[in-house]
Amino acid sequence: MVNRILLLEANQAILQDHQRVFRSLQRTFEIKRINDVDTIIPTLEAEQFDLVVINDTYDKERTLAEQIKQQFPHVTILYNWELIEKNFSLSGSNSEDYDALTKVFTKNTFNRLLKRSIETAKRNNKEIYLLYIDIKKFKKINEEFGYSIGDKILSHAAFRAQACLRFDDILGRTENDEFAVILNNVSEKHDAGIVAEKLLSTLHLPYLINNHQHEISVGIGIACYPSDATTTEELITNAEICLLYTSDAAD
Repeated sequence: MVNRILLLEANQAILQDHQRVFRSLQRTFEIKRINDVDTIIPTLEAEQFDLVVINDTYDKERTLAEQIKQQFPHVTILYNWELIEKNFSLSGSNSEDYDALTKVFTKNTFNRLLKRSIETAKRNNKEIYLLYIDIKKFKKINEEFGYSIGDKILSHAAFRAQACLRFDDILGRTENDEFAVILNNVSEKHDAGIVAEKLLSTLHLPYLINNHQHEISVGIGIACYPSDATTTEELITNAEICLLYTSDAAD
Protein backbone atom coordinates (compact mmCIF):
# COMPACT_ATOMS: atom_id res chain seq x y z
CA MET A 1 0.00 0.00 0.00
CA VAL A 2 1.26 3.48 -0.87
CA ASN A 3 2.08 5.52 2.26
CA ARG A 4 4.40 8.32 1.19
CA ILE A 5 4.20 10.51 -1.92
CA LEU A 6 6.84 12.88 -3.27
CA LEU A 7 5.16 15.81 -4.98
CA LEU A 8 6.58 18.82 -6.80
CA GLU A 9 5.00 22.14 -5.84
CA ALA A 10 4.23 22.74 -9.51
CA ASN A 11 2.38 19.42 -9.67
CA GLN A 12 0.58 20.27 -6.46
CA ALA A 13 -0.75 23.43 -8.09
CA ILE A 14 -2.07 21.39 -11.00
CA LEU A 15 -3.71 18.87 -8.70
CA GLN A 16 -5.36 21.62 -6.68
CA ASP A 17 -7.37 22.39 -9.80
CA HIS A 18 -8.90 18.97 -9.08
CA GLN A 19 -9.69 19.61 -5.45
CA ARG A 20 -11.23 16.25 -4.62
CA VAL A 21 -8.16 14.36 -5.78
CA PHE A 22 -5.86 16.54 -3.69
CA ARG A 23 -8.07 16.28 -0.59
CA SER A 24 -8.10 12.50 -0.94
CA LEU A 25 -4.32 12.50 -1.15
CA GLN A 26 -4.01 14.61 1.99
CA ARG A 27 -6.38 12.37 3.95
CA THR A 28 -4.79 9.10 2.89
CA PHE A 29 -1.06 9.64 2.40
CA GLU A 30 1.90 11.44 3.87
CA ILE A 31 2.92 13.98 1.25
CA LYS A 32 6.32 15.65 0.99
CA ARG A 33 6.46 18.73 -1.22
CA ILE A 34 9.62 19.92 -2.94
CA ASN A 35 10.19 23.01 -5.08
CA ASP A 36 12.89 21.95 -7.54
CA VAL A 37 12.81 19.03 -9.96
CA ASP A 38 16.57 18.66 -9.51
CA THR A 39 16.07 17.68 -5.86
CA ILE A 40 13.88 14.66 -6.62
CA ILE A 41 16.75 12.16 -6.97
CA PRO A 42 18.63 13.36 -3.83
CA THR A 43 15.37 13.25 -1.88
CA LEU A 44 14.66 9.69 -3.02
CA GLU A 45 18.21 8.72 -2.03
CA ALA A 46 17.79 10.21 1.45
CA GLU A 47 14.24 9.12 2.26
CA GLN A 48 11.80 6.28 1.57
CA PHE A 49 8.90 7.02 -0.80
CA ASP A 50 6.38 4.75 -2.47
CA LEU A 51 5.13 7.02 -5.23
CA VAL A 52 6.35 10.04 -7.21
CA VAL A 53 4.00 12.28 -9.18
CA ILE A 54 5.57 13.46 -12.45
CA ASN A 55 4.27 16.05 -14.91
CA ASP A 56 4.63 14.37 -18.30
CA THR A 57 4.29 17.63 -20.25
CA TYR A 58 7.97 18.47 -19.64
CA ASP A 59 10.88 16.63 -21.28
CA LYS A 60 13.03 16.99 -18.19
CA GLU A 61 10.50 15.21 -15.97
CA ARG A 62 9.89 12.48 -18.56
CA THR A 63 13.64 11.83 -18.66
CA LEU A 64 13.71 11.91 -14.86
CA ALA A 65 10.96 9.27 -14.76
CA GLU A 66 13.22 6.86 -16.66
CA GLN A 67 16.06 7.54 -14.25
CA ILE A 68 13.82 6.91 -11.24
CA LYS A 69 12.61 3.66 -12.81
CA GLN A 70 16.18 2.41 -13.14
CA GLN A 71 17.59 3.68 -9.86
CA PHE A 72 14.57 3.14 -7.60
CA PRO A 73 12.60 0.14 -8.95
CA HIS A 74 10.43 -0.01 -5.81
CA VAL A 75 9.03 3.50 -6.45
CA THR A 76 5.86 3.79 -8.51
CA ILE A 77 5.74 6.65 -11.02
CA LEU A 78 2.42 8.29 -11.84
CA TYR A 79 1.75 11.16 -14.21
CA ASN A 80 -0.74 13.84 -13.17
CA TRP A 81 -3.47 12.67 -15.56
CA GLU A 82 -3.14 9.08 -14.28
CA LEU A 83 -3.50 10.18 -10.67
CA ILE A 84 -6.58 12.22 -11.49
CA GLU A 85 -8.26 9.47 -13.51
CA LYS A 86 -7.47 6.82 -10.89
CA ASN A 87 -9.42 8.80 -8.31
CA PHE A 88 -12.75 7.13 -7.59
CA SER A 89 -15.91 8.67 -9.04
CA LEU A 90 -17.35 12.02 -8.02
CA SER A 91 -20.54 11.56 -6.05
CA GLY A 92 -23.52 12.77 -8.02
CA SER A 93 -21.50 13.45 -11.15
CA ASN A 94 -23.44 13.75 -14.39
CA SER A 95 -20.37 12.91 -16.44
CA GLU A 96 -20.70 10.16 -19.01
CA ASP A 97 -17.69 8.55 -17.33
CA TYR A 98 -19.81 7.57 -14.33
CA ASP A 99 -22.71 5.20 -13.92
CA ALA A 100 -25.80 7.22 -12.99
CA LEU A 101 -27.07 4.69 -10.44
CA THR A 102 -23.96 3.52 -8.62
CA LYS A 103 -21.70 6.57 -9.15
CA VAL A 104 -18.77 4.35 -10.17
CA PHE A 105 -17.04 4.26 -13.54
CA THR A 106 -18.94 3.02 -16.57
CA LYS A 107 -17.75 -0.02 -18.50
CA ASN A 108 -16.16 2.04 -21.29
CA THR A 109 -14.33 4.33 -18.90
CA PHE A 110 -13.24 1.43 -16.70
CA ASN A 111 -11.77 -0.42 -19.68
CA ARG A 112 -9.90 2.73 -20.73
CA LEU A 113 -8.46 3.07 -17.22
CA LEU A 114 -7.56 -0.63 -17.22
CA LYS A 115 -5.54 -0.11 -20.37
CA ARG A 116 -3.71 2.80 -18.78
CA SER A 117 -3.12 0.84 -15.57
CA ILE A 118 -1.50 -1.89 -17.65
CA GLU A 119 0.69 0.73 -19.34
CA THR A 120 1.74 2.10 -15.95
CA ALA A 121 2.43 -1.39 -14.58
CA LYS A 122 4.54 -2.19 -17.63
CA ARG A 123 6.50 1.03 -17.26
CA ASN A 124 7.19 0.32 -13.58
CA ASN A 125 7.66 -3.47 -13.87
CA LYS A 126 4.70 -3.97 -11.53
CA GLU A 127 1.73 -6.31 -11.34
CA ILE A 128 -1.92 -5.33 -11.35
CA TYR A 129 -4.91 -7.49 -10.54
CA LEU A 130 -8.32 -7.39 -12.18
CA LEU A 131 -11.29 -8.58 -10.11
CA TYR A 132 -14.66 -9.31 -11.69
CA ILE A 133 -17.58 -9.32 -9.22
CA ASP A 134 -20.91 -10.94 -10.04
CA ILE A 135 -24.10 -10.60 -8.00
CA LYS A 136 -25.66 -14.00 -8.54
CA LYS A 137 -29.32 -14.48 -9.46
CA PHE A 138 -29.89 -10.74 -9.41
CA LYS A 139 -32.71 -11.09 -11.94
CA LYS A 140 -34.66 -13.01 -9.29
CA ILE A 141 -34.31 -10.10 -6.86
CA ASN A 142 -35.77 -7.71 -9.44
CA GLU A 143 -38.62 -10.08 -10.23
CA GLU A 144 -39.48 -10.79 -6.59
CA PHE A 145 -39.01 -7.36 -5.00
CA GLY A 146 -39.09 -4.93 -7.92
CA TYR A 147 -36.51 -2.92 -9.80
CA SER A 148 -36.43 -0.10 -7.23
CA ILE A 149 -35.21 -2.52 -4.55
CA GLY A 150 -32.73 -4.04 -6.99
CA ASP A 151 -31.37 -0.59 -7.81
CA LYS A 152 -30.88 0.22 -4.13
CA ILE A 153 -29.04 -3.04 -3.56
CA LEU A 154 -26.72 -2.27 -6.49
CA SER A 155 -26.11 1.24 -5.20
CA HIS A 156 -25.36 -0.01 -1.68
CA ALA A 157 -23.13 -2.78 -3.03
CA ALA A 158 -21.08 -0.26 -5.02
CA PHE A 159 -20.66 1.91 -1.93
CA ARG A 160 -19.54 -1.07 0.15
CA ALA A 161 -17.10 -2.22 -2.52
CA GLN A 162 -15.56 1.26 -2.79
CA ALA A 163 -15.08 1.35 0.98
CA CYS A 164 -12.97 -1.84 0.75
CA LEU A 165 -10.55 -0.33 -1.74
CA ARG A 166 -7.53 1.94 -1.50
CA PHE A 167 -7.19 5.33 -3.14
CA ASP A 168 -5.41 4.12 -6.24
CA ASP A 169 -7.72 1.15 -6.91
CA ILE A 170 -10.47 1.57 -9.49
CA LEU A 171 -14.09 0.39 -9.36
CA GLY A 172 -16.44 0.17 -12.32
CA ARG A 173 -19.83 -1.27 -13.24
CA THR A 174 -19.33 -3.52 -16.25
CA GLU A 175 -22.81 -5.06 -16.55
CA ASN A 176 -26.20 -4.67 -14.88
CA ASP A 177 -25.25 -6.97 -12.01
CA GLU A 178 -21.46 -7.01 -12.37
CA PHE A 179 -18.66 -4.81 -11.08
CA ALA A 180 -14.92 -4.87 -11.71
CA VAL A 181 -11.94 -3.68 -9.72
CA ILE A 182 -8.39 -2.78 -10.75
CA LEU A 183 -5.92 -3.32 -7.92
CA ASN A 184 -2.86 -1.16 -8.55
CA ASN A 185 0.46 -1.39 -6.69
CA VAL A 186 -0.15 -4.84 -5.22
CA SER A 187 3.12 -6.49 -4.31
CA GLU A 188 1.92 -10.08 -3.84
CA LYS A 189 -0.89 -12.28 -5.10
CA HIS A 190 -1.78 -13.00 -1.49
CA ASP A 191 -2.66 -9.32 -1.02
CA ALA A 192 -5.10 -9.45 -3.94
CA GLY A 193 -6.70 -12.48 -2.32
CA ILE A 194 -7.12 -10.55 0.92
CA VAL A 195 -8.94 -7.77 -0.93
CA ALA A 196 -11.16 -10.31 -2.67
CA GLU A 197 -12.05 -11.94 0.66
CA LYS A 198 -12.80 -8.55 2.15
CA LEU A 199 -15.08 -7.70 -0.77
CA LEU A 200 -16.88 -11.05 -0.48
CA SER A 201 -17.48 -10.75 3.25
CA THR A 202 -18.63 -7.13 2.97
CA LEU A 203 -20.95 -7.65 0.00
CA HIS A 204 -22.49 -10.76 1.58
CA LEU A 205 -23.74 -8.81 4.60
CA PRO A 206 -27.55 -8.27 4.59
CA TYR A 207 -28.95 -5.15 2.92
CA LEU A 208 -31.59 -3.41 5.02
CA ILE A 209 -33.97 -1.65 2.63
CA ASN A 210 -37.45 -0.45 3.59
CA ASN A 211 -37.19 -2.35 6.89
CA HIS A 212 -36.54 -5.62 5.08
CA GLN A 213 -33.27 -7.53 5.02
CA HIS A 214 -32.12 -8.70 1.61
CA GLU A 215 -29.25 -11.16 1.14
CA ILE A 216 -27.23 -11.68 -2.02
CA SER A 217 -24.63 -14.16 -3.19
CA VAL A 218 -21.45 -12.88 -4.83
CA GLY A 219 -18.70 -14.48 -6.91
CA ILE A 220 -15.28 -13.02 -7.75
CA GLY A 221 -12.85 -13.92 -10.52
CA ILE A 222 -9.23 -12.71 -10.46
CA ALA A 223 -6.65 -12.28 -13.21
CA CYS A 224 -3.15 -10.81 -13.00
CA TYR A 225 -1.07 -8.73 -15.39
CA PRO A 226 1.40 -9.87 -16.66
CA SER A 227 1.35 -13.49 -15.43
CA ASP A 228 -2.18 -14.27 -16.73
CA ALA A 229 -2.41 -11.82 -19.62
CA THR A 230 -0.58 -8.89 -21.20
CA THR A 231 -3.44 -7.07 -22.93
CA THR A 232 -6.66 -5.49 -21.72
CA GLU A 233 -8.85 -7.92 -23.66
CA GLU A 234 -6.98 -11.02 -22.47
CA LEU A 235 -7.01 -9.86 -18.86
CA ILE A 236 -10.77 -9.27 -18.94
CA THR A 237 -11.37 -12.66 -20.59
CA ASN A 238 -9.28 -14.48 -17.98
CA ALA A 239 -11.02 -12.72 -15.09
CA GLU A 240 -14.41 -13.64 -16.58
CA ILE A 241 -13.34 -17.28 -17.03
CA CYS A 242 -12.12 -17.39 -13.42
CA LEU A 243 -15.44 -15.91 -12.31
CA LEU A 244 -17.32 -18.57 -14.25
CA TYR A 245 -15.33 -21.36 -12.63
CA THR A 246 -15.77 -19.97 -9.12
CA SER A 247 -19.51 -19.57 -9.72
CA ASP A 248 -19.79 -23.16 -10.96
CA ALA A 249 -17.83 -24.45 -7.96
CA ALA A 250 -20.04 -22.48 -5.55
CA ASP A 251 -23.22 -23.84 -7.16
